Amino acid sequence: MTIQDFRGSIELKLFNEDYKKYKDLFTISEALYLEGFYQMGWNGGEYTFQPKDIRLLNSIGESMTESITLQMPVEKVNQKLIAQIDAVCQRHGGSHKLKLQIYDRHEDILLSLISSARRVNADSQFIEEIGALGIKYKLN
Repeated sequence: MTIQDFRGSIELKLFNEDYKKYKDLFTISEALYLEGFYQMGWNGGEYTFQPKDIRLLNSIGESMTESITLQMPVEKVNQKLIAQIDAVCQRHGGSHKLKLQIYDRHEDILLSLISSARRVNADSQFIEEIGALGIKYKLN
């Protein structure tokens, strides 16, 4: 198999069980997540990339994300915004920890909080709704 991105291409050699396991993922224009290592060829020749795991890129976000941190300036925090954030969190309950960072640039203060009452599903819909509220975020 040859896969490519905007930087170049790489040839993958999949045999037997690996081929059966991953063959359906290799379609044109599909974004993939590859994890593996380079290994010297069996005859001592060139190094080849040996995949350890191949998954659809859009499926790894949930499994590789532990938490999401919402970042807000202190002057933006008010009852209405808190209620809106809480409503989004209730609609998108899940297994990811919800963290908040409230910062005051003028006083150089950063307050970091972790919610014990809410866990969320930090998927693209959740992120889209949080972004619509004008809140910056970081996936952890």
